[in-house]
Amino acid sequence: MTACPICRDSDTLPMLSLKHQPVYQHPVADPGMIAPPYFKNLGFEFCRTCSHGFQKDFDLDLLRRIYTQYYYTPRPPGIGTRMQETFMAAITQNFHLDFDRCRMLEIGCSSGEVLVRMGQHYRDVECVGFEPSRVSAQKARALGITVVENFFSAQSTASIDQPFDLIFHRHVIEHVADPEDFFAVHNRVCHDYSILVVETPCLDEVAATVSLAPFHIEHIHLFSIKSLSTLLARYGWFLKGCKRTDAQNMITWFDRKGPAIPVQGISGTPDFSEWIRQNQMRIDKAVENRKLALWGAGSGGIKIVNHFGLTPEVIIDSNPLKKGMGFPGFKKLTIAYAPDWLDKELAHSRSWLILIASTYYQEIQAQLDALGWQGEVISPYQVTDPQPGGSI
Repeated sequence: MTACPICRDSDTLPMLSLKHQPVYQHPVADPGMIAPPYFKNLGFEFCRTCSHGFQKDFDLDLLRRIYTQYYYTPRPPGIGTRMQETFMAAITQNFHLDFDRCRMLEIGCSSGEVLVRMGQHYRDVECVGFEPSRVSAQKARALGITVVENFFSAQSTASIDQPFDLIFHRHVIEHVADPEDFFAVHNRVCHDYSILVVETPCLDEVAATVSLAPFHIEHIHLFSIKSLSTLLARYGWFLKGCKRTDAQNMITWFDRKGPAIPVQGISGTPDFSEWIRQNQMRIDKAVENRKLALWGAGSGGIKIVNHFGLTPEVIIDSNPLKKGMGFPGFKKLTIAYAPDWLDKELAHSRSWLILIASTYYQEIQAQLDALGWQGEVISPYQVTDPQPGGSI
């Protein structure tokens, strides 16, 4: 058995095995310039003690190279904002930051959009971000954010001499190879009244809805509410609340004053491969006698292409900066800017099947409806029978 990286127990079971999975989840300007490997077999385990999911074997050097050089293309303002809105609402509705001058730290700040919005909402703030992607860091600096272009570590935080009042990160912890070290560093830059907010995919939701959305090479961990609370309590951060979102994420907040609120674990995980079988039949039937356009030039899209052996006529995306890019290992995939392509094909919409391969399926479907698109549209990542989420 493999020991759980969170609780160190060996009561673990295989959760999902995925063969020949794409290494590069995001498109690049010149795929031919990137050397193999392009594909890798993945295996995920489940810990029955703390309800944690984790990748059994991973190549840390490869992942660090992806994050610094080949990570996702920053999007223009106003695109794909639903999850940002949900996060902002969770923050502003649950916290009154009662500090004379609030120091905020975002770990993995991407191109700075959320830090900018936080700075606009709270009247007297100092915002700092850590971001290893040089392209994203440059975008954040252009917005006036102070950015440390590095991974968050003991070495990169050595020069920080004042603690932060609010520390937050969105979709970072699932990528971190050593969460123990990661949170030990948190304790170097906080004080007794600091607040920590963490957003990450929620294994409780993923298991309840039998979704394959978060399973890919970059996600080393899949936290349940219990496993995240277990880990953070070890470092003196105590769970005070959790909002489970309709995108199968959880937004959790912690402070330094115990005790943590009690949470239940997951009794077991489903057969996740059933998601592939069910959607394979659905896609095969829908694509019959139609041309296929895949909407989503990111991890959701390339996984769909790979899982189902698809060769779409075109991949479209709402981010104009992805136009003309490609995916390493996939020679026949081209990316078009969605508004331009839709304008050109609207009169022929009935001849197309649009497969929305993105967790932003609600926003995309609304855009298609407003345009009057008459062709068939399916969304494999859409949760058709959502579980009760809410807050605890």
